[in-house]
Amino acid sequence: MAELLRRRALELASSTEHKALSQTLRRAEVELTSRVELALGESVMWRCLGDTDAESDCLRLALRTAEFVNDDMRALHLAEALYGLGYFYNARDPEQALTHLEAACQQLLVSSHHVPHIEQARLQSIYVSALAAQAFIQLRCNNPQALSLLKSALSAANECEQLTVDTQCILLKAQAEAARCNDELSEALRFRQKALVLYERVGDLREVLDSKVNLGQLLMQLGRATEGREVCKQILRMARTLCVRPEGLAGTYVAIAAADMVLGDLDSAVWHLTNVLRISQQFDLPRHQLSGLMNLAEVHFLRLKQHGEIEDERSGDEYAERARELASRLGLTQYETKAQTLKQATLNPQTATHHLLPIETSAHPGEFAKIEALRAELALPRPPAQRARTHVALSQLYLRIAAKERDAARGLMQTHSLSDLESELEALQQTWAHDGNLASQLNSRWREQVGDWLTDSQRKAVLERLLAEGSLSKSSYGEAAEVSPATASKHLGLLADKGLLEQQGRGPATRYVLPSGQNSGSRDSAAPSGSPGSMH
Repeated sequence: MAELLRRRALELASSTEHKALSQTLRRAEVELTSRVELALGESVMWRCLGDTDAESDCLRLALRTAEFVNDDMRALHLAEALYGLGYFYNARDPEQALTHLEAACQQLLVSSHHVPHIEQARLQSIYVSALAAQAFIQLRCNNPQALSLLKSALSAANECEQLTVDTQCILLKAQAEAARCNDELSEALRFRQKALVLYERVGDLREVLDSKVNLGQLLMQLGRATEGREVCKQILRMARTLCVRPEGLAGTYVAIAAADMVLGDLDSAVWHLTNVLRISQQFDLPRHQLSGLMNLAEVHFLRLKQHGEIEDERSGDEYAERARELASRLGLTQYETKAQTLKQATLNPQTATHHLLPIETSAHPGEFAKIEALRAELALPRPPAQRARTHVALSQLYLRIAAKERDAARGLMQTHSLSDLESELEALQQTWAHDGNLASQLNSRWREQVGDWLTDSQRKAVLERLLAEGSLSKSSYGEAAEVSPATASKHLGLLADKGLLEQQGRGPATRYVLPSGQNSGSRDSAAPSGSPGSMH
């Protein structure tokens, strides 16, 4: 029954009897492990209906039920529930999604020595899926760490005797996204088509529809607008009788709007993008809402370029500003910058090259080769102590790079007699000294006020992370302090109440920084030394 719920979720959701089915499942007298599977299967049906609350309830029920399983399968079921929550948060809160997927990996590592041999293939498939899903999300966030995660997922997949269809497809999706990020669109299309064939083979109509949405978008990016538009129109026709999940429907409208823009039908593009905003706001899909806002702004700027209507300029400016604000709340700095420069880029098109890896690699190849290896290590589920040592090693490498850049500046100053730059070099030395004093003073103050919340090693790790990154999120605090997300949230609130940290932002984008006058931006104060054009 659980397998039926997963594979036929779209047809079941489209039936008038779906609520009766849900009630029957809840009343069924089955063992705990089956209850977990049924709750996870039912969540997929509610996902198709766009009922966020019901989907979340099912996933939470699966997690709570898994916690009561008292045999060797407990960790495996916990991992499945956590993976389901990670998938749920994918389109809503990438940070939450990654947290749950990482937790799923940890549970799978715990259970690997206890799960019966007959279930080992299932465990391996879920582990590969969790790694691939993390890689996919990180690729969407343009994080170079994604490539290491994808490499690890492919390596783990090669060691598996048998992978489920779902695992094979999430791997193909991650590979397609990596190819898309590298502008290898034909390769991305090939991976997506292979996933579509697999889903059609098992009769998973829900995933077939989602695959067609992505195929339509890729066809548009390849310049095959008419072909891509027809694929998306097929989805809209199917949506008249079937429950296409909101994410897929919003993505379809985005793809059709992109085709409209290519074909010059800007009025039609506005209509389709207005539907994107309606769906994304109704079903709380911030990433789709951001895409709708960015593209609406671009369409209005294109109409301004064609007709010079002042109303289009006003609308474009409004949508661009809303996109910038939303990107800021979501912590997506790249999209925030895109929104700020969108008007100029649309009215004065420029060619830009996008890369996943930083250009500093060529300047410091030795150090960055080691940094890449350490980042790959961090991408894998590892004990907290090992992760902490990796962060220390990274800090040492970055300090070595900073020292090289300083020595290069000093050499040029001596060769060309640039004595007027001595003050800047001295300021750099004071900055390094200031950071050392600041770390010492913060450690002393936190030791007095934090009390026994944190051990000396935990407090040191948290402060090192804070000074290195300039801010802390709930997940980064929890990782540094080696505490649960709930404990991390409680600690951060108490630290803010005591005036040791200040809260910035809301929701997933919440960060905690040093209070004004104590952070590294206050170095010049008078305080005593040591105070602290395409589819988007």
